[in-house]
Amino acid sequence: MAAHGFSTRGEGGLDSVPTVSHAATQLRAVFLPAVFLALAAPFVFAGPDSVPPVLSPGESSPREAAEAPIFAVLGGTLIDGTGAAPIPDSAIIFEGDRIRAAGRRRQIRIPPGAIAVDATDLTVIPGLIDMHVHLFAGTDLSLFLERGVTSVRNLGDVPLEEIVALRRDIDEGRVRGPRLFHCGLFVVSEPPLKEEIYPPDDLKRFMIMRSPADARGVVRRLVDAGADVVKVKTEMSVESLRALGAAAAEAGLPMTFDNGGETGSYDALAAFDAGARGVEHLSGIPFDEPATVEAVLKKMLAVGAYADPTLVVLDRTYARSRVEAREEFLRRFVAAGGSVIAGTDFPTRGLTAGISLHQELERLVGAGLSNKQALEAATGRAGRALGYPGLVGTIEAGAFADFLIIAGDPLKEIRNADRILRVFKGGIEFAPECNEAVTEPAPPSP
Repeated sequence: MAAHGFSTRGEGGLDSVPTVSHAATQLRAVFLPAVFLALAAPFVFAGPDSVPPVLSPGESSPREAAEAPIFAVLGGTLIDGTGAAPIPDSAIIFEGDRIRAAGRRRQIRIPPGAIAVDATDLTVIPGLIDMHVHLFAGTDLSLFLERGVTSVRNLGDVPLEEIVALRRDIDEGRVRGPRLFHCGLFVVSEPPLKEEIYPPDDLKRFMIMRSPADARGVVRRLVDAGADVVKVKTEMSVESLRALGAAAAEAGLPMTFDNGGETGSYDALAAFDAGARGVEHLSGIPFDEPATVEAVLKKMLAVGAYADPTLVVLDRTYARSRVEAREEFLRRFVAAGGSVIAGTDFPTRGLTAGISLHQELERLVGAGLSNKQALEAATGRAGRALGYPGLVGTIEAGAFADFLIIAGDPLKEIRNADRILRVFKGGIEFAPECNEAVTEPAPPSP
């Protein structure tokens, strides 16, 4: 994890959670002024009379003073993103941008003077993560927050300095948007890339390997830019791919790929053999070759690879028969224990920020995932695929205070994940101003 910009300190409790160490990869939250927080309805102050304190295992005496307000989200059904069963009448304690405790209300000590957030008869879920976006100048990032998307993974298409600056602006509060994880630039190699066929501005999207010997330098540059993942694009030789995979593993960065279709300069088997642990759009799989499809399925299960199918954009790109082949692959993959994550490819083919992730969750359910599996694809499993388990995608001690309060149960109907009442990112509330689903009943199951 150190290569991702996080280190650990201490032996237990809050001091043992990951902390930021690499300046380029800091995930800083901006604290909302305490006066605003205290006035934000419908907060009420909870004291010993209204919320009996109960010490959780291993917790010592009450905290005497706090640098930031402490909040307690009380009474909701907690779906924490870890895969655990829902917890009715829960309590979530957060201070600043981190969660201090989460679990059954009767087992959690509520600090005296904590500001209570009433979630009675509601559901609390982790903030959602869109694992495949492409952010461009002019994108209204607040639209993600309004739909409960508190983190996104940008997978290329903009110059490196732009994405680095955007993350810094979000982290330092100058831009209102979700947490930004990114790949830096597409990584390709020459050959097979032919630079002369690309306009100069397009080449700014690529980090080009001239030979396998460039692998470590490429990865070092990505790490220095705060990249969270290596993304291999279409033009890549197998030799350079292997060297890149080894260098990424050495640096502790996960690697994913999009070879641009079903065949190309490398295929899915070559990518997984080289160390890739993610596949975008289910690319590199020749679905008209059953033996190869079977080999890819077995390889992904063997190495623990994540599938990021982006069905919502494939529906707008491929013929129905080609999409159905991918859906059948997903059904078999999930049935065998494979891990699926939720990405959209926003803004490709006219997809809308935030809304498209909810559409993807519905498509995943339609493709055979359970409601629980679909929700985890945008929460806990996504956090693990990012390389930050226990930090994003879950509601647990030490995680960022990124969560949603929603009406209805998404485990019964995945569309309920979009019935958003309140959005918190890093302990700061963002109102879902444009979410009509707040006042509308959930549509019936199809």
